[in-house]
Amino acid sequence: MNQKVILGLSRRLGVNADLVTDGLQAVAAVLEHDYDLVLMDVQMPEVDGLAVTREIRSRLPAARQPVSCGVSAHATTEDRDNCLRAGMDSYP
Repeated sequence: MNQKVILGLSRRLGVNADLVTDGLQAVAAVLEHDYDLVLMDVQMPEVDGLAVTREIRSRLPAARQPVSCGVSAHATTEDRDNCLRAGMDSYP
């Protein structure tokens, strides 16, 4: 449901967005395409968003690094700290 909401809001704002369903697809998409922003689900299936972010940060050159913002149903300080330590730029 969250994916549909975010995708709908993106379209309303005129933003082209891609949607993946798991962490493995997220890594593949970011390695294949240049993105300005990645909204990273922290609890994706297969590979969680923290591991995906670390993988992206380790494999892409600085010039291709997208801004990464963690998205999760959880909003604790510990969750925020874990996201930032993994390499995300923001976590609400």
